[in-house]
Amino acid sequence: MKQTYTQAQIVKNISGRYVVVTQSGQQLSCIARKKIAYQGQKLMVGDYVQIDQQNQSIENVLPRQNALTRPPVANIAQVLIFIAPQPEPDYFLIDKILFIASLQNITPILVVNKTDLSTQTLQHIQQQYSAVVRHIFAISATNNQIPQALLSCLKGKLTALAGQSGVGKSTFLNALFGKQVAKTQAISQKIERGVNTTRHAEIYPTPYGQIVDTAGFSLLELKHLAPNIFIQKAYPEFAPYAQQCKFAGCNHVTTSVQQCGVQQALQQGLISKERYARYAQTLETITKEWKNRYGT
Repeated sequence: MKQTYTQAQIVKNISGRYVVVTQSGQQLSCIARKKIAYQGQKLMVGDYVQIDQQNQSIENVLPRQNALTRPPVANIAQVLIFIAPQPEPDYFLIDKILFIASLQNITPILVVNKTDLSTQTLQHIQQQYSAVVRHIFAISATNNQIPQALLSCLKGKLTALAGQSGVGKSTFLNALFGKQVAKTQAISQKIERGVNTTRHAEIYPTPYGQIVDTAGFSLLELKHLAPNIFIQKAYPEFAPYAQQCKFAGCNHVTTSVQQCGVQQALQQGLISKERYARYAQTLETITKEWKNRYGT
């Protein structure tokens, strides 16, 4: 008789034990069959799997929509990128997460938290990203001021939380539940940085949708990325103007303004000066690393 398996989703992984939830809502703690490792597969939180309920074992991994390596999370529909006045925003990190999301077909949403402290950060984010990201929300998670439109975006989806430590990701998660389910950490007054309190990826079934709180959000080191891929995909708002460049291989930095549609758009105020400056700086770093690695 052919073995019948039950479909489930991995919601937590701690020391090789996988907590899964079946379609009927039953929660089990399972181990992975060795054949999964032999097949070169690595189980991730968010994976849909087939389990043997009697033996509490994971037998097969179902195809993924996407997969991140750091943190190891699969099948993410969207990512909330948190920014706050404190700690000071890391715009290079925001740009990198947006790039990662685009490569993995993950919808990005910018969430500016702690707006009770300052509205300047929200204004800066809107100025730089309104042409790049469809949704930018202002919230105050500590005061439970979360727009209904943001909550509506979460329904029926697996959403990852990303951003610097101390920007309020855990506070936001606690606000969704109306109680503390994730540890929070105050900003260090000495260095004005947050301390990362999340130690593992875990999916929380909130009243509004599934949330995965993670210990970091980095798919790849950009220094190992081919420069042409970065040029073509990292800053999508450049694309319409890149079509006006005189040369197909234009990098929008070393080419003259007369020959570069992107630089012309920059001069006309059609592209964020801050975003362009980070593009040029990152491209220089990537190009040097690529040449050191491959000699071309």
